[in-house]
Amino acid sequence: MIRIQISASLNGIKEHGYNIGMKQPVVIYVLGLPASGKSTLAKKLSNELRLPLLSKDAIKVMLFDTYGWTDREGSMMAGRASYGIIDYILEEQLRVGNSVIVESTFSGNASPKFKKWQKDYNARYVQIYCYADAEVIRERFKKRILEDDRHVSRVEGEAGLQNLEAMIERGFTPIDIEGEIIKIDTTDFRRVNQAELAVRLGALLDGRVETLSDSNSNEQG
Repeated sequence: MIRIQISASLNGIKEHGYNIGMKQPVVIYVLGLPASGKSTLAKKLSNELRLPLLSKDAIKVMLFDTYGWTDREGSMMAGRASYGIIDYILEEQLRVGNSVIVESTFSGNASPKFKKWQKDYNARYVQIYCYADAEVIRERFKKRILEDDRHVSRVEGEAGLQNLEAMIERGFTPIDIEGEIIKIDTTDFRRVNQAELAVRLGALLDGRVETLSDSNSNEQG
């Protein structure tokens, strides 16, 4: 009896051409330097838009819990593994037409697979670039080392601070992919209109607007 029900269900899908999840997927990349407010903003958008969130640091914490909280070298290994996990999950979501939020310290040299997936899965990309004054970023980074014993930066110590300084010195470049870029100044997070941003992105996801610039400026702060 169960086999008959499954067969009928599959036949119905084939006959009527049901399109299960196969719409144009949207990937919202939340990116920027460490301590630029990426995680805070990405979690807010994930909750408001009801989209799954892929966070590199969250995956690193799970890896640390499994293999141990070690040092800078261990953190770098866990970081590389985290990117591999994100790549796998992201492509699987795109393959079935699902939208998703991805949060990490991406840069202009991010994986060329993003471009390939954009073409292969007709994906639409939006980058939300978080930035803040350098001194604010430094203070946030130092504070979470001291206060958050579950944050990945805690295991890196002085090496992590040196890496942050090198990143600040180099500057940050969004990913080299097609799509819109929204710049968010998080120096004073109280000035960031997270709700308004979620509404704009929701309109894009629903197809009510063609571009984010249809409704407002692509910079906050």
